[in-house]
Amino acid sequence: MRSPKRTRGSFIATAFAFFSLAAPTLAHAAGDPVLVLQWPTSGALASNAAGDAVNRELTAIGYAVTLQNTVSTSVPDNVADYKQVYLVSLGLTPDSDAAKLVTYVKGGGHLYVTGDRPDPTNDMESLLIQEKILKLTLKNSTALQVGTGVEGGGVGQDLITLVAEKTGFAAHPAPLASFYAGDPGIIGGVPDDHIIGKDQSGNPIGAVWTQSDLVQGNGCMMLIEDINWWNGWQEVANPPPSHAQVSAMAANVGDFMKYCGDHDLDGILDGEETPLGTDPLNPDTDGDGLCDGTNSVNDPTVTGKCIAGENGLIKQDSDKDGTIDALDTDDDNDGILSKDEVSDVAKFGDPDTDNVHAWLDLDSDDDGVSDHDEGRKEFNTKGVPDYLDPDFPTVGGGGKTNPDGGVGSADGGTISGAGDSGSSGGCGCSQTRDTTMSDFGTASLIAGIAVFLGRKRRAKAWRR
Repeated sequence: MRSPKRTRGSFIATAFAFFSLAAPTLAHAAGDPVLVLQWPTSGALASNAAGDAVNRELTAIGYAVTLQNTVSTSVPDNVADYKQVYLVSLGLTPDSDAAKLVTYVKGGGHLYVTGDRPDPTNDMESLLIQEKILKLTLKNSTALQVGTGVEGGGVGQDLITLVAEKTGFAAHPAPLASFYAGDPGIIGGVPDDHIIGKDQSGNPIGAVWTQSDLVQGNGCMMLIEDINWWNGWQEVANPPPSHAQVSAMAANVGDFMKYCGDHDLDGILDGEETPLGTDPLNPDTDGDGLCDGTNSVNDPTVTGKCIAGENGLIKQDSDKDGTIDALDTDDDNDGILSKDEVSDVAKFGDPDTDNVHAWLDLDSDDDGVSDHDEGRKEFNTKGVPDYLDPDFPTVGGGGKTNPDGGVGSADGGTISGAGDSGSSGGCGCSQTRDTTMSDFGTASLIAGIAVFLGRKRRAKAWRR
């Protein structure tokens, strides 16, 4: 991926911050504050017990839970301080509180919403408000229906089959095939790749949305159209699932809400990484210092691991060798490993002004000689590899002055060829250089060596 050119100083400062840290910093850590909201309803007592159940399960996972489940429940003004918010309520959510939740999500918050089936015991106005929250935060949501306007639910227990989708929800932290719900509602107007579960009739009852689905391009949301599954081991009949089964599902919900479906924060959702061949738990699968995706969550780097660069989502293949950059250890096929080019640029900067990073540039110093021919050997005493040093070699003849004052080592030969048109940052040169020295070039080289050795001898005699 090409990115805007940085100044040498800013790039080095950024790169230093990246390389000086030993381990990635994840978006959230266990023990982060979580808010659970529930307004009581006149419906079944099981619904009113959901808040306690969510508190119990999330506390067991390790979150610091604040539970509000009384008639005086309200969204606090500091709601942005909570990493996750769970709205598990069939009671009426006041408009002012709903507005705060919309602002929370637009600011990057992670919100879980519970709906349910149409039923006289459930407050339909509450479901409409929850639907409104979703519609105000999601892109392309005009067709969305949350329980309302669609028939759903059966009698007693429903086995919900978890299905594969873009976030890999069912796989983390442990693979799950299904869970139990009690007469769930149905979701309408949701794309298939967002649906996480279906009832026994094949109707969708759960869905997830990540940052690219939200109007602000930030945050994430989850909706499950059943409030009683959290207490299923006590309340769902025929027969009830075990507490362990409920806890396993709760752990997967908590895991999605924690990472928004991108465990390694590389900008590629977990469910999209497996088809690409990249590792959903490693932001830099090929170990070259460049993140697999275009960016990580809310940041173009994964701190201490990698910087943005390989755009795996569009299967970027810069050198057209059939291996996507995210899996390619030499993205531009110049014979210098990408990890070395990333490291060298972090140390010495990018010397040319073509807005192409060295790991995608066939002539990184824009001196007319390919990186392949110059390589990482060091001609001068500055420690700069030749492929990043525009002072070496000379193209065209006459030689250059070397660091010790002698006549340059370049032989005055010519560079032939038109370059590799199939790669970014072509240098207008072939990958092989004419290394045949002319008589003049040979004489210049010998003279340079003689001058150098003469200076050495004079310096040694002076010290004596």
